[in-house]
Amino acid sequence: MKFFKIISISLFCILLSCSKAKEDIEPVAFHAEVTDIEAYSAKATITHNATNRDPYYGIVVEGEVSDVSYAIDYFLESATDEELKAHLHYQRKSVFALNQLAPEKTYTFIAFGMNDKKKLYGTPAVAIFETTKSDFKASVNPNWKIEYKGPTVYNNNDYSLITVSVIGDVEERFFLATYTVEKAKTFNTMEELIMTSIYDFIHQKENDINVDYWLEDSGVRTKGTNFYRYLTEGNYISYAIGINTDGSPTGHYVKTPAYHVDKYPADEMYVYLLGEWIITDNKGKTLNVTFAEKTVNKSLLMYGFGGLQKQAVVIAYNRSDSTLTIDAQTVTDNISIKFSDGTTETGKLSLTGAYYNKESKLKQTTSVTTLTKGTPGQDGAFTFETNFYITLEDGTKLYDTGMMYVLKKTDGTSTMFGVRMFPLTMHKKTE
Repeated sequence: MKFFKIISISLFCILLSCSKAKEDIEPVAFHAEVTDIEAYSAKATITHNATNRDPYYGIVVEGEVSDVSYAIDYFLESATDEELKAHLHYQRKSVFALNQLAPEKTYTFIAFGMNDKKKLYGTPAVAIFETTKSDFKASVNPNWKIEYKGPTVYNNNDYSLITVSVIGDVEERFFLATYTVEKAKTFNTMEELIMTSIYDFIHQKENDINVDYWLEDSGVRTKGTNFYRYLTEGNYISYAIGINTDGSPTGHYVKTPAYHVDKYPADEMYVYLLGEWIITDNKGKTLNVTFAEKTVNKSLLMYGFGGLQKQAVVIAYNRSDSTLTIDAQTVTDNISIKFSDGTTETGKLSLTGAYYNKESKLKQTTSVTTLTKGTPGQDGAFTFETNFYITLEDGTKLYDTGMMYVLKKTDGTSTMFGVRMFPLTMHKKTE
């Protein structure tokens, strides 16, 4: 089944159903027509034979749709009720613009109805159209200057800094596009690069039905500004691309020379955390774990929890205070584990909260997101304190909490193991 990407949506609603009497007399049918087709926009007209109280939708799907029902279902699954209500429409005839289209592309416009019980009604209408070739010419904007400034730390995170300066009182909108040198070489013309960057920028939120959201996006600027981008090691070129309010290109751009981004340097504590550690819980149980790099200065991988050496728990690192945060998480959706008694069990492995009830029976909690936070001490050790407690129906609060692995099997049963109760202490393993 072809994957459909909803790129422009208008005239949405889900409230009133058409009258049964009307349907008994004449089945509801929609008619759609797309006219005034240009490179970046078109005009859609929808008519139907229901009433002005009957809601309907209009969606644009990239490509020629062969399965209309699938395209409608895909849209309905991705759109929220709030998004639908924001585009409520009842008229028997509506004419509206389709914007943010790309040149020389085929699109399918679909109109369909749905009643107050979210049941589809009527016969959908389909109009296939192709946008025209763009005739704009790319040119350098002499009022813009773009520079790569190198690595920097912003809001305690590592970024590459790209600045755009604007000379004089210029109100033209622009946004930043950054490509690897290899990717930039794949564009045959500057016009092709500009159109691709605009398309990617506007449609980066494929399920956002507010077609004008990008106008208020922090990435759209008119004045000189700093852009912070997280880039992996490699060679890049950055561009400032001019854009009109309707999503079409102004044709203006400036670009940096090719520049190299090195791997962001790890801070002292992050480097210290890498390697082998020993964790001891409040019941004296010890555990050998190994920390490896995930995202420098942001997160680590902890191997060895629960005795598993190939599966890792993701731990967040805060460079501002060197604290560690362990959240409940899915470790893997499918794993086979051989336990010490010789049995092998398969299922979904998760790290969750653990506690002992009043009868000292181990229980799992799924209502806790952050399980614990680790704070460094002067001796280089970390302490992971109790971050949550359990309130029973009778109001009793249980503070004997911890974390553990839960293996949920396909038969619906679960196996709990690797239990460690808070507080935990963690010391660097020495030779």
